[in-house]
Amino acid sequence: MIDLNYGKYSIPKTLKKIIDLQNQLVNEGLLEYGDLLGYYFSYEGLDSRYLNTPLDVISFARPGVDGIHFGFLTDFGQVEDLENAYIVRVSPMDFDGPVKIVARNIQDFLRIILLIVSCFVMAVFFCKFTYDVQRKK
Repeated sequence: MIDLNYGKYSIPKTLKKIIDLQNQLVNEGLLEYGDLLGYYFSYEGLDSRYLNTPLDVISFARPGVDGIHFGFLTDFGQVEDLENAYIVRVSPMDFDGPVKIVARNIQDFLRIILLIVSCFVMAVFFCKFTYDVQRKK
């Protein structure tokens, strides 16, 4: 089924490494819910598509809510290597505009989600720090 989903493309090395890391952490019991950085990375099959998933998108990640998923935009075979393909977000519940380009390639996508996680951690720390300072006054 994986080969059918990827067609003429090889699975990108970056995606293989991410999925290997995720699986290793799951096997070691370090990912309580199985998600890595808030996303479930996988070699999605054709059955994971929604009606508004473009035909030229190969899914590879999902946050686990509202059917949202991310994929490589192949431009109907015009992209030579999925490592360099645009990354799109498909949000099936966003009826007016379910598909948005979110990154230039998988490397940029990873940078973005790492930045989001880092900002969230800093915000939580800052809120706790501010709360502790206010309590001491």
